[in-house]
Amino acid sequence: MSPIPPPPQPQESDRRTRAFGGLFDFEFNTFVIPTIVSILYIMLMVLALVFSTIGIIGGLYITIVQRDVSGLAAAVFTPLLALLFILFMRIPFELTMVVFNIAENLKVVRELEEARHP
Repeated sequence: MSPIPPPPQPQESDRRTRAFGGLFDFEFNTFVIPTIVSILYIMLMVLALVFSTIGIIGGLYITIVQRDVSGLAAAVFTPLLALLFILFMRIPFELTMVVFNIAENLKVVRELEEARHP
């Protein structure tokens, strides 16, 4: 028995074509969700960065202008909360990607089996 070769990795242009072309794939042979997950994750990271920056600036404003120590706590804990937000939002995205990677790997295995036993 010969070892099973690894599946070829798609190029970046193939992934973009596959993502937008997959919208019109009525047989559902192409997965669009991995591209959507990447875009959503980037958007959530930017959102966490924006809110974290607002929290830090607001906390420092409260500390300096109003001379209240709670603003310093807000400035310190806001980035930690942003990191926790990113962590907990990444978990479902990774689970989704695992499911789609399993589906793609099973497709490769099925194709190899069909080629081996026509």
